[in-house]
Amino acid sequence: MKKVFLLFTMVLLLFGFGCTKDELNSEVKMIVPNGTPFICVGGLVGEKNVTIENVDGPTGLRAALLGNTYDIVIAPLNLGTQLYTKGNSTYVLDSVIAFGNTYIVSKSDVEFNSLKDLEGKTILAYSQGGVPDILLQYALKKEEVSATIEYQPSLAEVVPFFKNGNYDYILAAEPVISTLQLKQQLSIHIFDLQTVFEDTEIMQAAIFVNPNAKNQEDITKVIEKIATNMEEMNQNPSSYSDAILNKDTYFSDLGKDILTESIPRSNLKFMKAKDHQQKVEEYLTVLQYELPNNEFYRQ
Repeated sequence: MKKVFLLFTMVLLLFGFGCTKDELNSEVKMIVPNGTPFICVGGLVGEKNVTIENVDGPTGLRAALLGNTYDIVIAPLNLGTQLYTKGNSTYVLDSVIAFGNTYIVSKSDVEFNSLKDLEGKTILAYSQGGVPDILLQYALKKEEVSATIEYQPSLAEVVPFFKNGNYDYILAAEPVISTLQLKQQLSIHIFDLQTVFEDTEIMQAAIFVNPNAKNQEDITKVIEKIATNMEEMNQNPSSYSDAILNKDTYFSDLGKDILTESIPRSNLKFMKAKDHQQKVEEYLTVLQYELPNNEFYRQ
């Protein structure tokens, strides 16, 4: 009888009573934009009790932040902040995952060694009045460069004009830049706008949490999984690309080479907002945004 009891105890220990400490007890619903934010959570696609909806553009993200359908909304930091400070959203900021993915690009046969080379030139940008536009205008003003900025609604609509030679300079981001180099075989100059901001980090995509959701413990577990996933992604982009390639058509359409090439240049890292509130506020000040109250930062 004693042997049977010991055997039963060992089985329970081995299988952890049928679950592990990081196993979710409830479904966690997440919405995320395509691009580098979706790449950041790619390893969680298909995981049990994690539902991920990936979307193009800000419309679906705005609707998600205005409602309470999702437990986690990954969206531009400025969008979630503005909706919160205006009293239109209750979602709170947990962490920032995407930084400084804003570049000015030119073809290699066009002189472009510094922002000074843009004096009197025309740049085709996107998202007029949005963060990429704000960052571009801030950088030009800081460097005292006078340039003309023209716009398309999205980066996808900018690319054809660049490929066809209608514009020498465009505002761009990863993974589009790697696509231009690897799929389109274009030789290009790349200028990182983050260099203009010195000690203030450009913060782009952030994780927002529904504070009224009842499954807060499981939400925290999923965010911890995202942090671990991003660590693995940055340590070995090639292996990570292999692992996510067939998890979604978005990844397979990009292809392994573009995924692998774009990850190191996308400036992706996990930063807990409550631990770096001053950094967040410095960036929001650059954007000339109203600073949210302390309750905005998820504990």
